[in-house]
Amino acid sequence: MELSVIPEAITVLSDLTSLSFSQNHIQELPIFLSTLTNLTELELIRNKVTVLYPELHALTNLITLNVFSNPINSPPFEIIKTILPKRGESSSKVGFPGQGQLSKQTPSPHVVLSFLRALLVARSSLSLSLSNFELIQWPRESYDLPELRQICMDENLLRAIPDGIANLSRLTSISLVGNHIKVISDMLSEVTGLTFLNLERNRLETMPSFMASFPRLRTVSFANNLLTVFDPSLFQCSHIESLSIRGNKMREIPPEIASLYQLSDLDYRNNPIIFPPEDILSQGLAVMMKFYVNIMSCAPACSFRDMEQDARGDKLCLDSFALARLPLIVFRGLPRPGEDWSEQRVRRDRWAYGMTQLASLSIQGNMLEELPDGISRIARLSSLLCSLNEIRVLPESLGTLTSLRMLDL
Repeated sequence: MELSVIPEAITVLSDLTSLSFSQNHIQELPIFLSTLTNLTELELIRNKVTVLYPELHALTNLITLNVFSNPINSPPFEIIKTILPKRGESSSKVGFPGQGQLSKQTPSPHVVLSFLRALLVARSSLSLSLSNFELIQWPRESYDLPELRQICMDENLLRAIPDGIANLSRLTSISLVGNHIKVISDMLSEVTGLTFLNLERNRLETMPSFMASFPRLRTVSFANNLLTVFDPSLFQCSHIESLSIRGNKMREIPPEIASLYQLSDLDYRNNPIIFPPEDILSQGLAVMMKFYVNIMSCAPACSFRDMEQDARGDKLCLDSFALARLPLIVFRGLPRPGEDWSEQRVRRDRWAYGMTQLASLSIQGNMLEELPDGISRIARLSSLLCSLNEIRVLPESLGTLTSLRMLDL
């Protein structure tokens, strides 16, 4: 036969269990086929079908769905391949052109039907869940659901978040745990209503530079990637409550994190953190935030490479932080994350250049046993309060602080 259309009259045969339209010219599987719920076998070998509509998921009794040798582009090949017969020795007359024979047994259509069901459910729930489908590319079917609020494609093989994500601008939640994502399109910045973003267990080497595009973001995870530094734009997401960078290559949690005023959960485990010092980290998030608030709000920047000096603040109080050592930032400063002092491009963060312009430094009530020689770099220091520590030895370089007027040991 040379049918090009499946007649709707076939729906009156409600007791059909087997239906074959193989080797015709059919271009579309009509939605009304979904009413034949007793079907256990549906064959459409060698036709011209391009799409399997989500409504077909209603054929829950299907044991065999054979769409071999059709130019299907939806669902994607990763899904369709689960119902393609495997090559092998067989008495079947059906085969891939030029590729030998197919085995007689056709795999279960369960994966295909589950994929179609997820698409149909998403139309009403506005939540699309496509986890564990071995998807390699972002499914274009999602773009037909522009009203989506949530999307979950955990445990697939996705390599990128594509430009098409801009079509889903109403999303508030994206979960892509356990993929192979290396690339995130800048078009993700169009999804401005995000409150939840989980990119755990991917292959990201950098954070997106447009995190500030998500002012409502509350939960974000970059756990178990390949990150070495924070992107400064993250610190503009002032509503973040939970942040995970667990299992990366971070050496520093920068003081700007203190601008995340609502942060209550920070997971930084399994990173080679050297700053803030362990004395601070071991006391928990609240102490770390207080430590950084003091630095960010009180400490001035010094001029660097003839930059204009920021004169705000000349006093720093680090009292009662249980410090065993004076943090390097106090007397030497730190370069920007990922940079060093030899680089010309340095942002004018007040904390980044150290505290060499401090007039007053209070480090009372800690556990310091000594003051480092580097203290002499704070050349303008006029007040140094160190009482209630365990200091036994003073560095000779202390004598170079000629501006010092008050010293309390």
